Amino acid sequence: QASANQQVKNEVEKNVVVPVVRNWNEEFQTLFSQKHNDLQSELKRLLELEKLTESFINLALDISKKIVQQKGLPVEKMEIKPIDVGGVAGGEKVFDILVMVRHF
Repeated sequence: QASANQQVKNEVEKNVVVPVVRNWNEEFQTLFSQKHNDLQSELKRLLELEKLTESFINLALDISKKIVQQKGLPVEKMEIKPIDVGGVAGGEKVFDILVMVRHF
């Protein structure tokens, strides 16, 4: 049985071609784990973390707005289509620009 990540990858490949724009987690982990030697380098790291966080939030808000706007549309007319990735949380999941969102 395929892992959850493999299932997501398979669903994305079947439904949509999604360009890999950013690896949000990798960027966050890199910034979060950076060592700092002085106050200025720590300030720079924190500002970069803030910028990354703001970018992610803005993207998530845009995606969420699209999902709400397309609610009730037939799947073939949806810009962001639901995918089946299994799981126990229930509800449809959608995947856009490497951000997974659960429909409620």
